[in-house]
Amino acid sequence: MRGMTRDSLAELFDRKILWVFAVLTVFAMLGAAASRSLNARMRSSGADWQTVKGEVMSIAMNSLDAFVALLVFLAVMASASAVPHMLERGRADYFLSKPISRKSLLLSKLSSTWVVYSAVVVLAGFLVFGTISLIHELFDPRVFWLLGMAAVSMLVWLSITFAAGIFSGSTAMAIITAFMTWIVQTVLAGREGLKMFFNSDIADAIVDGLYYIFPKTSELSKLGLALALGESVDNWLPLWSSLLFGVGVMTVALVYFTRKDY
Repeated sequence: MRGMTRDSLAELFDRKILWVFAVLTVFAMLGAAASRSLNARMRSSGADWQTVKGEVMSIAMNSLDAFVALLVFLAVMASASAVPHMLERGRADYFLSKPISRKSLLLSKLSSTWVVYSAVVVLAGFLVFGTISLIHELFDPRVFWLLGMAAVSMLVWLSITFAAGIFSGSTAMAIITAFMTWIVQTVLAGREGLKMFFNSDIADAIVDGLYYIFPKTSELSKLGLALALGESVDNWLPLWSSLLFGVGVMTVALVYFTRKDY
């Protein structure tokens, strides 16, 4: 695990990926600093501080959610080559010759990649929110709900790209699989409209079944945003179903990986 983490960190620096996150974070922090005038205008409108604080917090959290979602997307795309690169001829011999099981090897690679990239995303998000807090004189620890859900979302997406990388050995296929999964989950999010369109009991069962099976990272983001804004949440389906999907695809990938002859 420690060696894999060092490899993931080295990749982050060698491929200049960290600089991309750094530049985006600096621009986001500058944007947050430029929003100081918004606070002044809202206060000058005669609204009381609690009303201003609530509106500013809502704008801040929604903006932070969009920013973190962008970072998660970039992190998933940047790490899509992790497994195909590890299984290239020559490198595969090196990794598979280690005195650890293939299961431990793959899970260590997944865990280290998730830890490194999640840390970068969470730190970047916290820096941006910290800037917002300093500018507008507010801070709410519930922001960690939003950042935590982003980390969970990344874990789900990494399980998809890792599984696709195991089966195909191709970075392009890992990215395409993640993209197609995103399209399917986006379409299924409007399942009520789909059921009205097909107007069939069989179609309803298929649509509902696919909805419950596929991950719901978009809804997971909304869940984190609601918790960060202090709203009550009654439906935790996006969280546990997305995690179950990730566990399921990784389990299948592990079985295939342990039996494949490299």
